[in-house]
Amino acid sequence: MEFRLDQFYRINRRALIWAAILYLLYIMRDFFAIVFLTFLLVSFTLPVIDYFQRRTRIPRTAIIVALYALILAGLIGWGYYVIPHIVKEATSVASELENIQQAVLGMRDKFSAQYPGLTPFFEKFQKEDLEKVLSQLSGEIRPILQKSAKLAFTAVSTVFLSLLFSFLIVLDLSRLTQELKRLEQSRLHDFYRESAEPVVRFATVLARAFRAQAMIAVTNTVLTLIGFWILGLKNIMLLSTIVFFFSFIPVLGVFISTTPA
Repeated sequence: MEFRLDQFYRINRRALIWAAILYLLYIMRDFFAIVFLTFLLVSFTLPVIDYFQRRTRIPRTAIIVALYALILAGLIGWGYYVIPHIVKEATSVASELENIQQAVLGMRDKFSAQYPGLTPFFEKFQKEDLEKVLSQLSGEIRPILQKSAKLAFTAVSTVFLSLLFSFLIVLDLSRLTQELKRLEQSRLHDFYRESAEPVVRFATVLARAFRAQAMIAVTNTVLTLIGFWILGLKNIMLLSTIVFFFSFIPVLGVFISTTPA
């Protein structure tokens, strides 16, 4: 039987198209953070822009510029005021291991006095053992803080590049949409017809899920910050930042984020 490439393509067209798309995503894996963050920024800003365009007579371009200027100002303000507090609090946590040790020993003595039957269990937690554990913990925390400082520059550059790309996409969205629709009449029409609708549906669901999760994270962080402030806890900036990021993990993240507090 003679092998024909066109017949092979017709039979396996769907599998070949999705294999090509997955391979394209694989070779672009180094840019995943920028692409994904750009997608999130576009998905978050577009509803806001559309809302103000419907409700006001302000030109769309002016709304986009004002919104992204506000986001940029917020990021700069957050980096200028909040990040130094977080770094300071993280450093203080690493240097307060001696206080943690005394607190743990005090709790041990208190529980031993209240529950004499558990005294043999609490006697296992000796000062020497705690010193060993906390010394090891201190040695592990400092490299993490140093590595975090190096990752901070990468994270900041990724955020600002994604902000720039999302601004350009939103600003020229109508023309980009028309250009993408033209692929249906090009040689890539098979790829367009096979992947366009599923990709759009998936992106829509993903954007809605992240918008909902972001609202939950912000609400949870604000309420937690108020609660920490009322309780008089120290390092509330660091603890609230941990709560915010872990709030994007459904259900389990809430419990994980409160463990440091």
